[in-house]
Amino acid sequence: MTTTQYGPRNPQAMELARVALHSEMQGRTVQAAAAVQAISDETGGTGLMDAILAWCDTALASMPGVEIGKPIKIAWMEAESRRIQTRPGEVRPTAVWAGRLLAARAADDPETFHALLESVPREPKTVLGEHVFELLQSVALILRDVAEARRVVQGGTGR
Repeated sequence: MTTTQYGPRNPQAMELARVALHSEMQGRTVQAAAAVQAISDETGGTGLMDAILAWCDTALASMPGVEIGKPIKIAWMEAESRRIQTRPGEVRPTAVWAGRLLAARAADDPETFHALLESVPREPKTVLGEHVFELLQSVALILRDVAEARRVVQGGTGR
């Protein structure tokens, strides 16, 4: 990606981030949550930032039509109904935050990206984890939807 880099990434955090993402994509939420907790416990805030950046970059790299450095339109899809929502007022605050974080990374806007990270309350301590896990779930959904769309375009059966 051509987006702003933040230095070398912690290999242990990257491996745990991969485990978390693959687990969440396979619907193994307990394992995904354990991997996210391990990132925090074993690599600290720096490792968690590495994971967040990696998840964002992975999602953006998979999305057709995304040009890094250009704004993207944010929309949210309800997992159950598949209904698209474009008004943040009707979406969980953590999902709005995750969408805006991805949009800031896509726009190569480190000021907004960091402001969003700083906007997460530090108390109770679970709030940061809820936001980070929402991002992970969002990225997993994006990757699953992109893979499904590719299967359909290539003549697969779809859902």
